[in-house]
Amino acid sequence: KLFTDRIEKESRQFFIDGNTFFSDVEQFREHSSFQMFERDWSTLMIRKFYTLTSLSDKFASYVSDWLPIHLINADLMDETVVTLKNEKFLVDLIGMKGIESGIQNILHFSRYFETMRLKKDIENMLEKSSPVLSIIESLSSNLQCFGASMHSKDPHQESIGRSFILLGVELQMFSKWVESQDYFTKALNIFIQMGYKRDHPEIVRLTKFAESCVLQKVMLVGLDSPHKLCLKYVDELFVGAK
Repeated sequence: KLFTDRIEKESRQFFIDGNTFFSDVEQFREHSSFQMFERDWSTLMIRKFYTLTSLSDKFASYVSDWLPIHLINADLMDETVVTLKNEKFLVDLIGMKGIESGIQNILHFSRYFETMRLKKDIENMLEKSSPVLSIIESLSSNLQCFGASMHSKDPHQESIGRSFILLGVELQMFSKWVESQDYFTKALNIFIQMGYKRDHPEIVRLTKFAESCVLQKVMLVGLDSPHKLCLKYVDELFVGAK
C-alpha cells in the first residue's frame, strides 16, 4: 500500500519515459512502468511471506488480506488458485473475520483474479472453464465439513447457510443456474434444521435469490395486452434472416 501510494503521488509530478505525463492515477496504473513496478513489488512481498516461519497477529492479517492480490499482480495465477483453495488459508481467514466474511474475502479475491485473467487474453480465456468455479467448489466442500462438525442448532450454522447463498449468487455470474440452485438448497436445509419457518427473514431472502434464476412461465396473449413482452432491438434480430 505504501509503495502504490508513493507511485501514485509521484505520477502526478514527474515525467515517465521522458515525455509522458500522467495526471490521472488510473491512466498511470495502465502504463507498463507501473505494471512492472507492481509486479516486482508483489514478487518481493511474496518471497518475504514464504520466508517467515511465524507471523504476528498484525502481519498475519496483512497476509490474509493481501497475499492473493500480490500473487495475482505478480502474474502467479496457478499459485493464486492453489492459495484460494487452501484449507489453512481459509481457516485462518475465518478465524480472523468469521465464516461469512471469510468466504466473502475469498470471493472478492476470485473476482479480481477473474478480471485479471480475462484481461490478459479474453478471447482464449472465454473458451476455457474459469478456475474460479473450482475455488467455489472447494469453498463449498469446506463449508460442508464445518457444518458437519457442529450441532444443527449451533448459531454458526446460520453463517454457513448465508455463505452457501453467497456461493450460489457467485455461480449465477457464470450462468451456472442449476448449480446455484444446489447451493441455495443446501442453505435452505441448514435453515430448516435450525428451526426457521417460511417467514423467517433468512428464508425469505433465500427464496428471492432462488426465484431469480428460475424460468418464468410465458403465456400467449393478444397484441393489445398490457402483459405482453416487448423485445428490444427487433430490427437487429431479423437482420440475419433477410
